Amino acid sequence: MRKILLFFTLFCSLNLFSQIPDGQIAPDFNLEDINGEDHQLYDYLDDGYSVILDFSATWCGPCWNYHQTGILENIYGDFGPGGEDKVMVFMIEADPGTTQPCIYGPSGCSGGSIGDWTAGVDYPILNPEAGDAATVNGDFQINYYPTLYGVAPNGEIYEIGQASFNEWESWTAHSFQMHNTTFDVNEEDCTTSFIQTNQAGGEGTVEYEWSNGATTQNLYNIEPGFYSVTMTDDNNYEVVKGPIEIEYNNGADVELVDLANVSCANGSDGMIEVDASGGSEDFEYEWSTGDDTPMLINVPAGDYEVVVTDIGTGCEYELEFELEEPEELEFEYEVFNPDCEDQALGSVEFFVEGGTWPMLYQFDDFESFDEYVTLEPGEYEPTIIDANGCEAYVPRFEIAETNSPTAMSQAIGSFSCVVDTVYVDASNSSSGPNITYNWYDPTDVFVGSGSQVQVDSAGLYTLSVYDATTGCETMSSVMVTEDFSVPTAVVSSSGNIDCNNVTSMISSQGSTADSSTVYTWTTADGVIESPINSPDIEVSAAGMYTLTIDNMYSGCSESASIMIESEDLPELELSGDTDFCDGSSTTLTVTQNPDETPTWVVNGVTVSNDFSIEIMESAEVEVYLTNDITGCEVSDVVQTTAFEAPQVDVSGDLMFCAGNMTTICLDNSSNHNISWEIDGVTFSGECVDLNTSSDITVMITNNTTGCQSSDSFVTQMVELPSIDLIDNPTILDCTNETSTLTYSTDMSISVEWVNENGEVLGINTELVVDQPGEYTAVATNIFGCTVMESVTVEANLDELPIADYAYMAAEYTFTFNDMTEGDVKSRLWDFGDGNTSTEANPVHTYANPGFYKVNLASTNDCGTTTHEEEVLATTPIQVTTASTDVSCFGANDASIQVGVGGGVPGYEYDWQGPGGANYTGTNLSNLGPGAYQIMITDAAGETVTNEVVITEPDAIEVNATVVNSQASVSEGSINLSIVGGTGTYEVTWDNGSNGTDLTGLPQGDYLATIVDGNGCTVEELYTVTGTTNVNEISIINSFNVSPNPAVDYLNVNVDLKVKAQLKISMVSLDGKLLKSYNTNSKTVSQTIDLSTIANGIYLVEVRSQDKVNIKKVVVAK
Repeated sequence: MRKILLFFTLFCSLNLFSQIPDGQIAPDFNLEDINGEDHQLYDYLDDGYSVILDFSATWCGPCWNYHQTGILENIYGDFGPGGEDKVMVFMIEADPGTTQPCIYGPSGCSGGSIGDWTAGVDYPILNPEAGDAATVNGDFQINYYPTLYGVAPNGEIYEIGQASFNEWESWTAHSFQMHNTTFDVNEEDCTTSFIQTNQAGGEGTVEYEWSNGATTQNLYNIEPGFYSVTMTDDNNYEVVKGPIEIEYNNGADVELVDLANVSCANGSDGMIEVDASGGSEDFEYEWSTGDDTPMLINVPAGDYEVVVTDIGTGCEYELEFELEEPEELEFEYEVFNPDCEDQALGSVEFFVEGGTWPMLYQFDDFESFDEYVTLEPGEYEPTIIDANGCEAYVPRFEIAETNSPTAMSQAIGSFSCVVDTVYVDASNSSSGPNITYNWYDPTDVFVGSGSQVQVDSAGLYTLSVYDATTGCETMSSVMVTEDFSVPTAVVSSSGNIDCNNVTSMISSQGSTADSSTVYTWTTADGVIESPINSPDIEVSAAGMYTLTIDNMYSGCSESASIMIESEDLPELELSGDTDFCDGSSTTLTVTQNPDETPTWVVNGVTVSNDFSIEIMESAEVEVYLTNDITGCEVSDVVQTTAFEAPQVDVSGDLMFCAGNMTTICLDNSSNHNISWEIDGVTFSGECVDLNTSSDITVMITNNTTGCQSSDSFVTQMVELPSIDLIDNPTILDCTNETSTLTYSTDMSISVEWVNENGEVLGINTELVVDQPGEYTAVATNIFGCTVMESVTVEANLDELPIADYAYMAAEYTFTFNDMTEGDVKSRLWDFGDGNTSTEANPVHTYANPGFYKVNLASTNDCGTTTHEEEVLATTPIQVTTASTDVSCFGANDASIQVGVGGGVPGYEYDWQGPGGANYTGTNLSNLGPGAYQIMITDAAGETVTNEVVITEPDAIEVNATVVNSQASVSEGSINLSIVGGTGTYEVTWDNGSNGTDLTGLPQGDYLATIVDGNGCTVEELYTVTGTTNVNEISIINSFNVSPNPAVDYLNVNVDLKVKAQLKISMVSLDGKLLKSYNTNSKTVSQTIDLSTIANGIYLVEVRSQDKVNIKKVVVAK
């Protein structure tokens, strides 16, 4: 009976027929909702909707409970026409016996209703007429309410049941929507074939299995024909799409390989190279110039067209290109000869238009990228060379020679209280027989000539250095300073030392006090208690005290003195204990002297003038001793402490039940001693155990203070209650379904009946039971003491069968054996998958893996008993793996795919990769090298493990041998040695060359690009150098840029011989300034952010005045 009640809490059974099997095609319906609007199921399916069908009855409690959760309303709100517009929800009142008012509640309802089914609901509610309801019930094989189906857009129907929001979303908004997936294909001739999947829906990761064996989402470059694909998501839901027709696959790819513009104006070294692949792999090339090769070389600037024809297919591909050339290189220049102020160096400044920036200005013995060049006197005939090597020749010009003398002056000494001799000096100036020095005072009066002259006052002196050979004069000035600052010294005191003032303070207030002064205190007969360099000092004896103040800069000083006198004080000695127990007292005494009077003050109150005083509490005690003759007074203060008696804090039950024991304890610390007296007997310890009524006295003593406390109390033992059970219960059998139990006891107790599990069954005198077992009456008196009496109710069930069975499993097939004890008239097996049997030992095979509850009901005339167990139908888990390794060193592009079969679907995937990284799912991508372990757990908890090892190639390493070249000569070379990577290497250079060896190179930078068999790329920049540029900054020890090539940032490091102002710039090859930084340091480390810099070749300049150093860098992101 209990099992039947439980069954009705899950659904309302109609017991008509079996449900529609999952995956069948749903029948159609055309029904009107309660608002009069028609709804045809397949109209919604044809529009791509997933449909939820809720077959309920207005009187059905489980239907109402699920309806009240709001799950279907939330699904409709999020994914219905007002949300993502891909799921429709219908409630169908499928009971032919209910009327229209039942939808709105019990009022006016015929057939029964629990409540208003329209409240809070926006999705359509269908309440068909009795005949239509019966038809719908039959079409959809409704066996119980609620029955909840999910229908995919292709018409497949699945019973999903009273599922959660997430389950409905997973199936209807994701898995079923995969039927709406579409595909794009190439539809024109002379194109490369493809099928691009426009994926719709899908729960989690969608896997693809094409009819040609491919497992990617899209197909490219496939043969003409028909293709189909099976899509499977994480719900293991499969959707098959196709056939998809591919008509054409004769396309070819034509792309620009390289394009080089003309280097110089009116030149003809332009180049264009194209490449064709795919199609028939047989191509013809026709250029607008008449050329018929893939590469067009040595052509001038202009527009060019090429038509590439696939000979095998006849398809033509046309491309257009434009070659540009720079403007013609033109220049002007201006020559500047040195003058007396410019240290005998001249200069030339170039003004260049056209060409390709930067410009190199090449002289006979040096070269410079700066348009302003400083030059020593002499003749020059430079060449201007742009970035493409285009040249312009500058006519010969001359820098005339002129020199200027150097004037540098300094002062030796400064006038002060200790210095009276000062000189001005010109020893760091130019010297020689042609050089004359003249000195002038602050009023421009001549004071002397020569390298060094003595002066007699402070002020600004001027030096003139004259070169008789060039007629140039250079001036320099120097300031001669003086400092005669004399400090002020003033002293004062707080008074003499007497009976009220045992020390005196001497102050320097009024004296000079700044960072230039130093204080020093001295005494011959006194005592200084403070540091002798303090502004103010404390002294403790009579005597003469002197303050001397020195000015550290001028050397001037000043002193001041003061006399301190003193008088005698009385002596005070205090004796007596300051600690005692609360309730006692202590006596304090001062030394007696007939000429002195004591005064006692306790807690601020004057209490006595005796030489002794009794104290009875914790207090602050002050004593003042006054000399009756001099009136001088001294004092002392002490703190008395009256320690509290320890607390008697007893814990434990003073009243306890007979037959038990009570423990009495006194809370204690490690610094206390405890003594117990129980019925005249003494014990020690924190606790005592008692099993009788007793008189108790306890005393506690503080071991530190010796203070004590005590208390007395009585313990009482309480007698137990009594209860008598009537020990003759009725035996339970088929005719006696119950037995009555009773007891007798005192009126002052309470009784509870409990079963063998300790569950309380009642508190009445009589208890009626219908199950065999031991029953106990628990009696409790008013003091909480309890006793228990038990009685056993027996049952004679010899005539009632005891259902039981055994089974053997072989994957999905089970052999069951009826093991029921007793007489069996009939039996019914329920295998948990909708199938039943009445055989004694049936053999059953399950269609799908999973857990099933198998129930055996054994029946005879006395009744029915059941036995249920859960069985697992499964096969061993099978695992297959496929993987791709890392393509390039340091990359993370490896992948692993896992396929699983057997077991119970609902697999969980637990990956652990290198470094403890965790992953989930069947497809891992973007992986690095290492071992990856996977543990797969099916829905039954069975596990299987596997390991996949991902490898990576070695890093590509390039070693180069560079041979430099002299200026204007092409005799340099670069030889590369390459290891690592995969397969063979392809080496290309930025000058158009190929291979690992370059020869016949002029000075310059050369960028090599190395590509291995996997397409892994490394770029290296090499420099063929020559003679040193004399226009470079001479004070540079080192100038480096890294990394080169660079990606996100560039580090510029400069180390100078001396500190100097530098300007660090990054410019493009056409002269545009991109970044600029100013520094003033000996060591420079500057980081340049390249986030806004495009790929290309750039120059990094370091400038100091008219000098410049340049490095070429490559940005390759």
